[in-house]
Amino acid sequence: LNLRRHLTLWKRDKGFIIGKAFENIGMAVATGGILFGQAKLPEGLSSSPNSEEVAEQYNRLVQAVYGALFMTCLHILLGTMTSAPDEVDGRSIFYKHYDARFYQVFAFVMGRLLSTIPQ
Repeated sequence: LNLRRHLTLWKRDKGFIIGKAFENIGMAVATGGILFGQAKLPEGLSSSPNSEEVAEQYNRLVQAVYGALFMTCLHILLGTMTSAPDEVDGRSIFYKHYDARFYQVFAFVMGRLLSTIPQ
């Protein structure tokens, strides 16, 4: 019941869904553009696996992976900062529903959590 309510509210906000889609696509293109060609798997491992060239290629690969992870975490962090005031404002409604025994805390939290996964 609670999950259905949160999903209905989420689906009704078309502008938010379209904005998030463009934001995520733009972030993916920006991250891919920055890190494109930065690293590739070393070739010729059978001939000289201990060469400095292979070690340098692995180092670049690790740096590119860490760079992508950093960009992803930064994007998630900045995206959640903008939704924090909405969550604080929604607490008064939750407390009113909780006092009226409308639903349990676990049901509210799980419904809210599962409805925000598509974002």
